[in-house]
Amino acid sequence: MKVKTLSENNNVVLYYPNSSKWLRFNESDFNFLINNYEFSELEEYYNIKSDGYLEARPCYNSVYISMTNKCNLECEFCVTQKIGNDREEQHTYDKELSNGDLEDFIIPYLKEISFNKIIITGGEPLCNTDLLNICRTLSENFGRANLILETNGLLLDKEMAKELSLLVNKIEISIENIMDDIKFKKHIEEISGIIHSLGTQLIFSYVITRKNINSLRKALDFSDENNSYLNYRFVQPFDNKIESLLLTKSDIKNIYAIFIDYLLEDKNKRKMNYGLDLIMNNVVPKSHCNAFGKTIAILPDGRVTICVNLQDEKFQIGKISDYNKIEKNKEQVLNRSNIKELFKHENEKKCKECIYIDFCGGLCISCRGHSHTYDSVECDLRKVIIRYNLFYHSKYNTIKANITSFLNILNEYFDI
Repeated sequence: MKVKTLSENNNVVLYYPNSSKWLRFNESDFNFLINNYEFSELEEYYNIKSDGYLEARPCYNSVYISMTNKCNLECEFCVTQKIGNDREEQHTYDKELSNGDLEDFIIPYLKEISFNKIIITGGEPLCNTDLLNICRTLSENFGRANLILETNGLLLDKEMAKELSLLVNKIEISIENIMDDIKFKKHIEEISGIIHSLGTQLIFSYVITRKNINSLRKALDFSDENNSYLNYRFVQPFDNKIESLLLTKSDIKNIYAIFIDYLLEDKNKRKMNYGLDLIMNNVVPKSHCNAFGKTIAILPDGRVTICVNLQDEKFQIGKISDYNKIEKNKEQVLNRSNIKELFKHENEKKCKECIYIDFCGGLCISCRGHSHTYDSVECDLRKVIIRYNLFYHSKYNTIKANITSFLNILNEYFDI
């Protein structure tokens, strides 16, 4: 694969499409380099050709272990809620993973592969009464450094919070449902104090929908008050029934206005450093989304699929009880022509004509096509974030200058 370049704002970006690395030069420096050096010399000096994966074993960014489909909440935007309402999936909905499943099948499988992190998720993981034993077994086998627990936190009591904090590296608590509930907020505040006291990372997450934009500022302040960061996500259309929750271009502008007002209102150093993450993103060259070989999900009934959000039969790569066959099955599934075509976003006209295609990866397979509104908004927002990260953001700029650059690009695509 040949090296490629993109240029804008007197900057040139040098990258390989199949690498996870890119370099930015100002135009004068870049012209000097290409006039005095061969690309092969630049590759060796800057080490941009390899993505760094030297493992012989399959390497995954994320392994999702879905403990249960059950949950104590009924969030409209949740993919697990969709599964629970699907009659065809009802026979698997009540099943849960046990510590026995972990010891007999999951641990032996995980020792055959390599991965960056294990995400313990659901449903609501705390609805599975074997959660503590499962986290303990994972921690004993792989250490706590790679373990992340996702929960809404409402079933966490103080003792459980203490025990889990000693077994995992990070606990991510979703808070989009509690901003107007004083009792639940108080509960999460108490749990947060315990988690922090034991040195475990605490992240609050917030899925932004049209219905809860007005509570977003409260969520930012609540995160600040509890010495935690807010990991936000925009609602995604896993089916056609949540159109009323999806964000419009006007909503996107309002959301970033909230972020920027929050960021600039004082000189709190922690807030200023963190705040830039609200408009930053980990932009790297990629030919498709991580579901194509970089993630794997073990579901509550023991099925294994290429992504926690892709649970249809065509995406399944076996059962954890037959863990010796999973990697072979995965290669067969990803090599099927119909699966390859799904992940080839460059086949779509809009993508084919986009100069940022090598940094996008395409829209989420589980969401694509359910909503024209989502597809259009998500596509333009990715262009904004990619352009800002590649050509405009600089650690040498003031925060105000970086934000101004971001807003200028945002307004190009989201000028209402």
